[in-house]
Order: sequence, then C-alpha cells, then structure tokens
Amino acid sequence: MTFAASLGQIEKLLGELESELGAPAINYDPDDPWAADHARLFRSLNVSKAKCTTCGYIYTRPFEMECPNCKFAPGKVHPPAFVLNLEEIAMRSHPAEAPAQEGKEKKPKKEKEEKPAQEKKPKKEEAPEDPLALFGRAHLQVSRLFEVQKHPSADKLLVAKCDVGQGEVRTLVAGLALHYQPAELEGRLVCTVTNLKPAKLVGVESQAMLFAATDPATQRVATLVPPEGSQPGDRITVEGVAPAEGLAIVQKKHWDKVVEGFVIQANQAHFHEHILRTARGVVTCPGVADGSTFH
Repeated sequence: MTFAASLGQIEKLLGELESELGAPAINYDPDDPWAADHARLFRSLNVSKAKCTTCGYIYTRPFEMECPNCKFAPGKVHPPAFVLNLEEIAMRSHPAEAPAQEGKEKKPKKEKEEKPAQEKKPKKEEAPEDPLALFGRAHLQVSRLFEVQKHPSADKLLVAKCDVGQGEVRTLVAGLALHYQPAELEGRLVCTVTNLKPAKLVGVESQAMLFAATDPATQRVATLVPPEGSQPGDRITVEGVAPAEGLAIVQKKHWDKVVEGFVIQANQAHFHEHILRTARGVVTCPGVADGSTFH
C-alpha cells in the first residue's frame, strides 16, 4: 500500500467520523502534505493559502500567520531596502568637504597662518673656571697618621687613624700597602685633602685622602713631605690663593680638574707652575723624577 493510498483511507475514515458526530468538514490545502495532519488538531479551522503582498511568498494559514521570508504580517508594507550610501557617510565624516546646500554659499575656509619657526637659542657654554679658583675650594692640610694597619679585606690597602688638628681624628684608607709597611707610616706627617665626599674602600669608609706621587719610570710611590716643624691642621696653599673657609664638600668634577695640575718639579710639589707651601715652608717629595704626578 502506497503512502497516498494510506492517506486517502485515513481521510475517508475521518470524513465518516465527522458525519456521525455532526462536525463541519475541514478544508485544507491539498498541496501541503502536513495540512491534513495539522487539521486534526484544529478541526474547526479552515486551512487556506495566502500570498504575501510584498515578496509574493505563498504561505499556509492558520499555520503560517506571517511571511517567513519577510517576518512581517501578510499584507503590510515592507520597509524600503537598505542601501549603503557611501556619499552620505563621507559627508557626515567630513562635513567641510560636503557640497554646499542650495541657496547657501559655502564660506571659504580660512587658512591658518604659519608662524615663523623660532630659532633655538644656543645653550650657554659654561665658561671654564680659573684653575686657581678651583684649587682654593679644596681644603689641603697637614695631618699625622697613627694606628696604621693593613686592611682586613684588601692586600693593597692600609687603614690608619688621621689626626687633622684641633683634636679631630678621622679614618683614612690609602693604597700604599705594596710600597710601605705600616710601621714606616706610624706617626708620619703627611699632606691630605679633607673636604672630599667620604668614600667606602672595600667596606671601610675613608674620610680623608693622602697625597702620594708616582715615578713613571720606576713606579716608585712616595708620600708628599710637609715642611719641617709642621703640625696637624696646617693649611697647604699656593701663592696668591687664600685658603677657603669652612669645609664645604668639593664636587668630584671640580676636584678632577684640580688633580690634573699636580706635578713634581725639582723635588717640590706644584699645582701647575705654583709651588705648594704652608706657613712654615715648601711641600716636597724627594726620590721621584721631575714630571711625576701626585694625587
């Protein structure tokens, strides 16, 4: 038995049943294979075809109450198709470039006046300071060493107490261990600078710096010798430069320029062509060649 024959038999039986019960006959779309099945659930409804007035789709009522293509109730006017208007988008993005409306004149766009480029002012170069003025900032003086011993952690360093005068004692660290035994420096008067920033040398802070010259030919190192009769605290200066008052810290960049001028000539310590001296005499450094530098 075919599907169509089975369906026809079912319809015949339903028709007979409806006649006996007195129910009205149900009309359905013969082209819809499911219409008869749906009609059993809605015995009192009429099944009919309708055409969408907008897109022309044929839909089945009451099972399709709206156009499945347009998703609008049948018979209503659909909205106009959406068209991407690139011109309008461009005008909204750049209103200045949009064409002028009729009856309105487009005002000419004012051109920005370009400001003349300002010439950059050259940076002022710092005038080189007078070497003697830089020397005058450093606090050079005579000091006495005691309790000299080897550095606990560095073979090239010696650590000593340094009497800088007026009862003040500082710690001094110097790289002299390969050139002097601690006993050779015990109680010795030396030349020092006392207003540099303290520096830690292998864990020990040095609060003063000792002057020693190095012979470039023999690599012999010798400490500068204050004039006979000197005492801790005696100031060391050069002719024409008054010693600076106070102990203002000398900046490293200034001190480096001062050190460039230290040299030994005829066993005497010089700052450039000026001899270092105290009120008691000239600072010397015997045993090193002329031209040896010290720091």
